[in-house]
Amino acid sequence: ATVFPIVFAAVFSRVAMKAAAWKLEKGSSLGTLEQLMGSRTVLSTLTTQFRLCAFNIVGVSLTLLWALSPLGGQSALRLIGTTLNITDTESPTIYFDTDAPSQFSSWIALSPGSMNAVLDNFIPLDTMYSSSLLTPNDMKRNTMDLWNNVKIPYLSSFEKEKSKYWTLVPEGDTAVYSSLVGIPVYHIPNGNSSFLLESSYLELHCSNITTNTSLEPFNSTLLDKLLACGLGPEASNPCPKIQNGIFQGTFDPCGFGQVKTTWALGLDTFIDESYWRTNKEVGVLYDLFPRHNLDQTSDRSLIQTDTRETQATLLFQSYNVLSQMYTNPQINYTQAYCKVQRSYVESRVDCILDKTSTNCKVTAQRDSQLPHASTNITHLSFPDIFRYMSSALPKANGATGNNGRSDLALYYIQNASNSVVNTNTYAYLDDVPEKEFSQRLGQLLNSYLMLSQAYTLVTGLRVPEISRYNQSTIAQVQKLQEVYKVSFLWLGIFLLATFVLLIAAITSVIFSHLTVNPEILGYCSLLVRDSQLVDLPPGGGTLDGIDMTKALKKMEVKIGEVGRISEGVGVLGVGLNESVRRTVAGKKYL
Repeated sequence: ATVFPIVFAAVFSRVAMKAAAWKLEKGSSLGTLEQLMGSRTVLSTLTTQFRLCAFNIVGVSLTLLWALSPLGGQSALRLIGTTLNITDTESPTIYFDTDAPSQFSSWIALSPGSMNAVLDNFIPLDTMYSSSLLTPNDMKRNTMDLWNNVKIPYLSSFEKEKSKYWTLVPEGDTAVYSSLVGIPVYHIPNGNSSFLLESSYLELHCSNITTNTSLEPFNSTLLDKLLACGLGPEASNPCPKIQNGIFQGTFDPCGFGQVKTTWALGLDTFIDESYWRTNKEVGVLYDLFPRHNLDQTSDRSLIQTDTRETQATLLFQSYNVLSQMYTNPQINYTQAYCKVQRSYVESRVDCILDKTSTNCKVTAQRDSQLPHASTNITHLSFPDIFRYMSSALPKANGATGNNGRSDLALYYIQNASNSVVNTNTYAYLDDVPEKEFSQRLGQLLNSYLMLSQAYTLVTGLRVPEISRYNQSTIAQVQKLQEVYKVSFLWLGIFLLATFVLLIAAITSVIFSHLTVNPEILGYCSLLVRDSQLVDLPPGGGTLDGIDMTKALKKMEVKIGEVGRISEGVGVLGVGLNESVRRTVAGKKYL
């Protein structure tokens, strides 16, 4: 790019001189000779044409030819550039399986020591749950949670009718997320990626939200007995049979001077004990929710007929105090009956990962096309799971009730976008619409359940290897890579300039061979050639301009008055320094 204009100028200035010498030998106008001799550089070519007012074919041709000098130099620079190219690749990605068992199934307290260990396990779980509730509203509505896990929307919140086809997730607040805690996804590739994710979540359909002055009784002793039964000899520690149709749960309503909770959950239908009482190890639930290897003939995959067809009802009850009179408080209870089901969905997740941030969101959803257990079978269908959901979840945000405030979860149900502001009074839920009530209570259940499954994995502090509780998928990755690209436009200009340069060099040689006379144009020796005022050496008239200059290089010449025609009128010319008088301003000269 730097050398090209220099070479171009050297070659073309020589061509211009050779062409002028050839034209002079053949006979030419002074204007044409001056155009040729004045076209020694790009700038001189332009100025010569304007000074001579020679806007003819010679001037235009010279201008166009010299324009190739800067264009040729720039084309060498711009010939090869860089551009961003999209490349499509595949990358393995893993995500946490929502069919994995809750760790509640292994938190069994048979002694005071084991009870303390179980209570210690709840500390990080409750902390993460409270953190999710206390996040700003923008984070609650965001596509990812606090720890950059992907949140899954309720398909029913935007799908108009059940279908096997994909439905785009609308932008904005139309889509409601099923949980405040997302699904951990690992090994997200750099760039833009898209992958499919199978998941499930609890979905509630609550109705009959009323305010009563009395509580629906819960049976809590049965769940306590079921927690430890079947661990020893069957005869010494038998498991009682659960009678469906009776609400099982734990409710410790707060009383004045007591530190308890302000809401509770009860469930009236559980899975048959033959599926959980004989094996307490973690993973039993995973075997009962087979997603990819469902064996319809396996005894472990067959669900009891009446349980498969019976949908459980979840009873929600919250504690309210209408008047803060410690001597005679006015107390009532908000109650809601919610049908519980498990929804299985397939989601398309789009991610953008760079060096500074990760942004993933579900862009489309449909009902899962894989075989699954009955939608009536949920994690809550297992007594050892529901026992902790009923007893621990209402207390996860700390003790409430004796200071005129409800649990933080109730404020969220009352107003999801303003849950941490108006906490000076009890939360009254009887005027919350059934749809919003169902979605928000479901979000709380799904959040706590996901935390009990993935536990500290949701924080991303460690990335597990592929295991039975992770699912693998293939991410389609689009990466922007900087690649070299040849500009065909600049390549054409470069080839044209180079070709013209080659033709010019050849033309210069041709003109040199066609010219017989000495080369005199463009040399200062032309000033004294054939001059009557300067004596030249013998044969000097046959010398080229540069050769004559070398021969006379020590001769001192001067322009001025070389003679007089009459008094007061002089003659200007170039002669020897000692014989030429200085030109006088205002004097007449010829």
